Amino acid sequence: MEKSQLFTIHQLAKFTGIPIKALRYYEKIQILTPRYIDETNRYRYYSYDQVTYVNIIKMCANYGIPLKNIQEFMIQDNKIDMQKIIDLMQQLLEEKQSQLQKDRAFLHNLQNQINISKQVHQSHELSVTKEHNDYLLQPFEGEFFTSEYYVGLQKMLECIQERHIQYYNRMGCFICWQNGELKKYLVLEIEGHTQETANLQILHLQNQEACICHIQKNELDKQLEQLIKEGFHQFLILETFEATYHMHHPHLELQILH
Repeated sequence: MEKSQLFTIHQLAKFTGIPIKALRYYEKIQILTPRYIDETNRYRYYSYDQVTYVNIIKMCANYGIPLKNIQEFMIQDNKIDMQKIIDLMQQLLEEKQSQLQKDRAFLHNLQNQINISKQVHQSHELSVTKEHNDYLLQPFEGEFFTSEYYVGLQKMLECIQERHIQYYNRMGCFICWQNGELKKYLVLEIEGHTQETANLQILHLQNQEACICHIQKNELDKQLEQLIKEGFHQFLILETFEATYHMHHPHLELQILH
């Protein structure tokens, strides 16, 4: 091919929208080879058909396909298995869409927590009716925000992930006073009443009245002792978020269940 029919790396960058630095990296990892290198000045030259090929590399990168895997799509005689690329991209798109749905649900839940926190701050406490909430239970004897607490929650998260149980991004403890004894459980809010949760210990709250307030961890024991004296026996204490969140001294959301 005549040199006049080729174009420079600067022109290839302009045609494809790929930075020159990236094009040089493609050459370094051996997925893009210049059609001609001038021996006198080491300038790289490319042919028109390589524009399409570089756009394919760009497309793969945009879909999260590792660049080192590009060669897996190459067939002999400079052919590219486009069907294989499309199939992989469709799979990646489905995975991204699934993750986007989870991320949207997480943000929605987070915004709800912040909205509730604002109402609690305005009135110091908030009365609500929990229409239907389900929490996975795990007996627990430790304290909030300790390694034992987070190790226990992590095991519960692994359990629901293995069973493909939907998790609603709330965690903490359920504490109840029974027969003169204080019992404590780790909790994760999940989707209950499914086949996957049939043999798990679940706390079902339906049309349950609750009074919500915020409390510091170091105030919790004293507050629970006073509430039990007043005749309350069931409590949810959940990690929560506020519009301004104090990372080292976060509030806990205390739900007094009636």
